[in-house]
Amino acid sequence: MLRRMILICVAAMALIAAGSTAQAGSTAQVGSISGSGAGLEDSNVTWEKLRTFGVPPSARSMPATASVGKHLYVFGGVYDSFATGQNTFLNDLYRLDTETRRWTLVPSRVAPEPRAWAAAAASERSFVVFGGSQYNSEGTVFKAFDDLWAFDTTRQRWEQIRPVNPGPSGRSGSTAWTAGGKLYIFGGVDATLSALNDLWAYDFPQNTWTQLIENGDPSAPSPRHVAMAGTHAVMGKLTLYGGEGVSGSSFPVLDDTWQYDITTNTWAEITPQAGNPDPPHNYGAAGLIGTRLYLHGGDIPGGEADCGAPYPQNPTDHIWSFDLTTHTWRQHQAVGPPARLKRHTAAVIAGKMYITGGYDFQCAGGVGPGQIWNLDTYVLTP
Repeated sequence: MLRRMILICVAAMALIAAGSTAQAGSTAQVGSISGSGAGLEDSNVTWEKLRTFGVPPSARSMPATASVGKHLYVFGGVYDSFATGQNTFLNDLYRLDTETRRWTLVPSRVAPEPRAWAAAAASERSFVVFGGSQYNSEGTVFKAFDDLWAFDTTRQRWEQIRPVNPGPSGRSGSTAWTAGGKLYIFGGVDATLSALNDLWAYDFPQNTWTQLIENGDPSAPSPRHVAMAGTHAVMGKLTLYGGEGVSGSSFPVLDDTWQYDITTNTWAEITPQAGNPDPPHNYGAAGLIGTRLYLHGGDIPGGEADCGAPYPQNPTDHIWSFDLTTHTWRQHQAVGPPARLKRHTAAVIAGKMYITGGYDFQCAGGVGPGQIWNLDTYVLTP
């Protein structure tokens, strides 16, 4: 039964490896995106394809990404090829200086094991990574990590954090935030491919884990992995949207919105009665800018299962934002179209959302190219 479940999960996580070519130093492209929503004034955001220098991250999906100061950090991920049937998990670390627009491969003698689907956030001058997974294409292995690492951006080296007490079980696709000297970890899927909805806090000064909400608590969001969220608290609350549950052999896409109040240690569902992202989006990139949670791209229902894909692929270029004060969603309609991507990641620096990794998929009428890996860096600016 476990092997069957792993095969299903691997199929859900697998990507097609018909790679695209991108060149560092490519010309910047900017498009204007306008949006409207019921009861909300019009707003504009811009979409820019950066002209970057240096060597950007290689093709990959689901790396761990966060920002520290002016730098965007991208760790690991997986290059999984249906063409070869092999998964290549990565543990390299790239840094983008957003002022010079230069990518740098950061050398390190010690690093976390290769993995994808790890959770990441920033704490002061450190880029923090928790968990993640490896799996084989045969469906006989699914390894969920439970280790905690920090890349010290001052000393330029990785350090494994070894808490004094046990913490969250090994898990893949959990959600991470930092606030008040603590790292918060929610949900994910464990080594048995069971979805979780527990919430933990790691105290950096005390070097201790505390379980805040037990797994299975009905007052918390339903068990899930790959929920979309920012990486920090706003107004003392942690916000997440959607994700994917596990129900038998299926992976239902969720479309609810939740907030966790750090002070009261309680979850509250804040899904609006109308105006939610429709259809639900999954495997997109997210970032907090001010008091809005922005979502870009991801998968939506439908799509094609040809061109080497064993299941339908339907990446989108949609942009949505959620107002953390009014609890309302709005969709931003593109005037200059942004990239269609899924399983990419993002982080926010100086009010701009930097997007990297992932892929597009094109197979109209069964005609490829199929998957198109994204090697570019994009910026969304309100």
